[in-house]
Amino acid sequence: MPRPLTRLVAAATTAALSLVPCVAHALIPIPVGGHPKELDVFARVTLERGLVEPNENTASYQKARWEMYTVGGGYGLGHFGVFQDLSVRAELTGYSSPAEVNDLERGAVSAAQCAGVVAGPGLCELHPADRGAFFTPSISTSLVHTAKLSFGVFVVGNIPIGVRYEKFVLPRIDYVGGGFRAGMEFEPWFALETSFYVGSGSPRPGSSRQNGTFAATQLLHFRTGRIGGATFFKLGVKVGPYVDGDLIGERTDARYDQAYTAGFPDRTDRIRMFRFAATVLPYVQVSDTVSVELGYLQKLFGYDTPATQLYTATLRYVF
Repeated sequence: MPRPLTRLVAAATTAALSLVPCVAHALIPIPVGGHPKELDVFARVTLERGLVEPNENTASYQKARWEMYTVGGGYGLGHFGVFQDLSVRAELTGYSSPAEVNDLERGAVSAAQCAGVVAGPGLCELHPADRGAFFTPSISTSLVHTAKLSFGVFVVGNIPIGVRYEKFVLPRIDYVGGGFRAGMEFEPWFALETSFYVGSGSPRPGSSRQNGTFAATQLLHFRTGRIGGATFFKLGVKVGPYVDGDLIGERTDARYDQAYTAGFPDRTDRIRMFRFAATVLPYVQVSDTVSVELGYLQKLFGYDTPATQLYTATLRYVF
């Protein structure tokens, strides 16, 4: 296929989204093979916005306002037998997750209902603010790579650093995950891209864990040819549906249950996320070395989401 204009693919998510891991289940970025002996580095900012939806009781919803910052790079090792475009990548992501406090506009939480910290009249801090990080190594390869068709697979891992797994508002941090990405070019200006990802979650005792997950995208890729002379640029956009959800396991949160689940402790609300969303991923490539990649995800329906909207911006340089 033609030289890739961007390596950011929504898997949530978001994606990315995708940007792996899923941003608490946002876009999941899918690692893809680069050109042999090619090195790329990037910096990305991800903003999680919209609503936090931790419980089936809509009174539990809060405004989402948390961020992630990622730096990383990848190197194309070349072709080895059937393994084409073999590539290795490494990324470091830091995140800032605010305190999870009920929204008074949706209803007060009494001191008797608050299993966390009483933060004021009618206010309950269910989980404290948190900062953490995770390191993400990955390897990917193409098994098919022709002028019109490509199919590749990838494996990723995540090493958490100072992560409070009991919080609801967290990035997706699967211990190990993998999947595939396929692309088909129909015209020089139009291609179709498909990706699928499965993650292990973070198997830990009790509620201090994340469920296993899956994410899938089906993107229409529109792009221009070269615009300009010696100093040129190219434009493109990827649009399509994004779906992700918890695939393996489920968990509960006693703090949210005490505040919002009727009949607790005899009845609990399981946390098992599902989201169907729309994604828009525009980009601009300046010469053969620099690209700016943007992303937007909007949840259309689903439940148990740490954010219903996502915005991402990436600056990439290819050596």
